[in-house]
Amino acid sequence: MPLIDVCDTELPLLSPKEAAGQSPAGEVHIWKYELQPGHTYDHHILHLSSEEKKLADSIEQASKRKSYITARALLRILLGQYTGQQARAITIGRSAYNKPVAEGRQGGNLHFNVSHSGNGIVIAFATTPVGIDLEQPADSFDYHQMLPDYFSPEEARAILGSPKPAELFYRYWTRKECLAKATGKGVDGELRLLPCLDGLHQVARAVTGSDQDWKIRSLDTDGNGILSVAYSTQVAQIRLIDAAPLLQQPAES
Repeated sequence: MPLIDVCDTELPLLSPKEAAGQSPAGEVHIWKYELQPGHTYDHHILHLSSEEKKLADSIEQASKRKSYITARALLRILLGQYTGQQARAITIGRSAYNKPVAEGRQGGNLHFNVSHSGNGIVIAFATTPVGIDLEQPADSFDYHQMLPDYFSPEEARAILGSPKPAELFYRYWTRKECLAKATGKGVDGELRLLPCLDGLHQVARAVTGSDQDWKIRSLDTDGNGILSVAYSTQVAQIRLIDAAPLLQQPAES
C-alpha cells in the first residue's frame, strides 16, 4: 500500500541564473510568478498557439484573461528551455489521465503541472509525475460546508480547532488537490480519502491508482498564497525559482 509523507517546508527563492543548467532529473523545479497590477501582459500572447489565443479572446474578465495568457506563455517559455524547442512551436496535449503533456520526442519524459490563484502563478517540472496547487485564501469564502464532503472527521477537527482555521483549510486543501493532480485522479475523485495531516500515511492503492509512494510539501509564498506540491519519493531536491526575469524578455514575433 502506498505511503504518503506530508509536512511543511521552507525553500529559498532562487534566480534563474542560480538555477541555470540544472536538470529536473531527480528534482522538482517550482517556478513562481506574481502578476503586477497595472502592467500589461497582452504582448505575451505571441507565445501562445492559435487555439490558446482563441481561448484567451473568449475570456471576458480582464484579470482572468491576463492570468491565463501569462500562465500559458510562462509554461511555453519554460518548456522551450527544458526541451530546446521554440515556445510557440511546442504542442501541448493530454495524457490518458487528462494531464497536460508536451508532445514529441523532446518532451516525452518531462512532467509538469500548473496552478494559479489571485495574482500568483506556479509551474512545477520533474521527470516523474508531479502535481502542484496554489490557493489565495479568501476571507469571504465559507469553507465549513465543504468539510463533511472533502475532509475526514479528524481533519475537520484539526481545522476547526486551529487558531487560524481558514488558513489551515487552504493548506489542507492544496495538499489534497496537488496529490490528486499528480496521480491523475483529479479533484472529481475521492478527495476525502487523500491525507492532508502532517505525518506519514498509508492509503489503499485504489486511492492513488498505483503502488507509488509520495511526498507532499507545503510552503507559504510571501503573502501571495499557500502552495503544496506532490512528487515521487525518488525526488531528492526541490528548487523554488523566480520566473519574473523570464517574462521581462521580449516575446517571439
